[in-house]
Amino acid sequence: MLNIVLLGFMGTGKTSVGQRISEKLQMSIVDTDTIVETDNQMIIGKIFDRYGEDYFRNLENAAVRKASKYTNHVISTGGGVVLRTENLNLLQENGLLFCLKATPEEIFERIKDDSHRPLLKGPNPPNKIRQLLQTRQVQYQRIEHQIETTNSSIEEVTNQIIGIYQSASSPPQP
Repeated sequence: MLNIVLLGFMGTGKTSVGQRISEKLQMSIVDTDTIVETDNQMIIGKIFDRYGEDYFRNLENAAVRKASKYTNHVISTGGGVVLRTENLNLLQENGLLFCLKATPEEIFERIKDDSHRPLLKGPNPPNKIRQLLQTRQVQYQRIEHQIETTNSSIEEVTNQIIGIYQSASSPPQP
């Protein structure tokens, strides 16, 4: 069975929705950020601090390569996975891709108390969110299934994704 692949900016609900989908469909769940941290025995913030973003993106690509080989999994990705077209191509080989979206204001509200967001360190995180979203907009728009999460509950987003997934996975009726 195809994987359900959740992409999108940080704070759009990939982890929460992924866990709920996993429970409802009894599918295993894997997170590419967790793969990076486990394989490198270091949290992402330290990887960024010690080696920089380019180094992290290479580790992230390795994690995507690993996760893309799974079947019948929910795969939650880091927000920057879309920065490399190769990552999307790998994930699409064996998965149905969903881009979770939210407004910059909603994203900030959801993650403002999370100190584990290396790209948002420094002054004016709301402005940084808007800049990063604008930079990644073209890549996010390439994903076929766009799911708005701003005014939706985890359950509503979960049910929407499951409905699309089940329709795509069902054989055509004669």
